[in-house]
Amino acid sequence: MSFDPTLSTVLTHDRDGRPVQQHAWCDWCEDIHSHGPAAGHRCDHCGRADSPYRRFGYTLAPAGEAASPEAARPARIFTAARASFARHLDTIAPAMRNAYLRPLLGQNLERRFGTARVAVRGDLWWIDPDAFLDEGGAKAGARLRRTIFGHDAASLLAALYGLALGVVAVRILEAATGLKLDAHAKLAIAAEIEANRARQGEDGR
Repeated sequence: MSFDPTLSTVLTHDRDGRPVQQHAWCDWCEDIHSHGPAAGHRCDHCGRADSPYRRFGYTLAPAGEAASPEAARPARIFTAARASFARHLDTIAPAMRNAYLRPLLGQNLERRFGTARVAVRGDLWWIDPDAFLDEGGAKAGARLRRTIFGHDAASLLAALYGLALGVVAVRILEAATGLKLDAHAKLAIAAEIEANRARQGEDGR
């Protein structure tokens, strides 16, 4: 899947009217990036580690002139402390994840399913499949017990329901946003999420 983002820029000039810089708004780090006046591909100026531009960069496309770099900033309602959507989400993300899980696991984010215990503490979740006695009264020995764990809510739901992570993530996206994605978008997003998890697994080795 190719990824070649283009950012529209505004050009600012020196006192003699010569273009000296172009400025683009970055949705990923929610800031203005400033570069030299030539159009073309650039390495990112992103301050957030989760920006995809840090890997791919972007292409600059001059779209007008301005007296100040601030002209690149989009109009918005939230200002000051609420100006950054990403930082606001960083703050409320644990509560959002727990809101998905509480109807399933209960107020204490822990529940028994047959012989298994599912628990969430902070950013960590785990499933102990042999935490309780089975119907015959036997309990697995400590050496035979296996624990499944992770850090994201989508992976926990994938483990609980036996679904692919990409499918779970797409369903959460649709449910949380109200968007109705077409078949192509669903398959593309699910495939990219699975590929991303595979890349992360390789990086962890």
